[in-house]
Amino acid sequence: YRLTTGIEVNANQTVNLVTLTLQPGVTLQFAPNTGLAVGRYGPNAPAALRAVGTPAQPITFTSASATPAPGQWAELLFGSGTTNTLLESCVIEYGGGPGSSNASNVFLSSAPLTIRRSTIRKSAGRGLTTSASSPTLEENTFRDNATYGAFLSTMSGAIRPTVQTNTFATNGSFPLHLELANFPSTLSANTYTGNATQAIELGGGSLGVNVTLPHEGLPYRLTTGIEVNANQTVNLV
Repeated sequence: YRLTTGIEVNANQTVNLVTLTLQPGVTLQFAPNTGLAVGRYGPNAPAALRAVGTPAQPITFTSASATPAPGQWAELLFGSGTTNTLLESCVIEYGGGPGSSNASNVFLSSAPLTIRRSTIRKSAGRGLTTSASSPTLEENTFRDNATYGAFLSTMSGAIRPTVQTNTFATNGSFPLHLELANFPSTLSANTYTGNATQAIELGGGSLGVNVTLPHEGLPYRLTTGIEVNANQTVNLV
């Protein structure tokens, strides 16, 4: 399918859940300045994307160009109206162009989302960016993005991201950015190969909950200091 304009799932049209389902093997080719937005208009306009492919028939989000290159379309955007959304066995590539947020293939804004067994690659900037979100990222490959593989920003609340069994390879900056205030509840069994900076970038700040920093085989590179509040601990394992 070649998109000439973007797709907006529930553009504040109804208070009922609107779901876009993509079957295995579907390819969406996006023209410049277009993308796919899910739940942009908040919880009163709920929206879902069910994109569940298979290893033999992945679902692909890509450029419409005959000579694809990073930045030729915008992004997959998931807003606070997102619910019941799963991306599995997908390929998301060549986004991060005009109209995207932080030049990312995938952008989450207050959105719950699970991405599993997918490849996010060749963005003009970051593979994935989150804002006030706690995604579940499992068994994915983030590679060949111009800057970060994945950039997980701050979230306030009890739910934390899950980042496990992913591969971060040959990204143009850090493979992964994390924030102490939104440190994953699970960070394990990830691999990091050939990234421009072989370290996990960690935003510090004031720590008000107990946090364990697991050994992932890379150092943590602090962008700001850590202030441990009274009666709180950071355990290094």
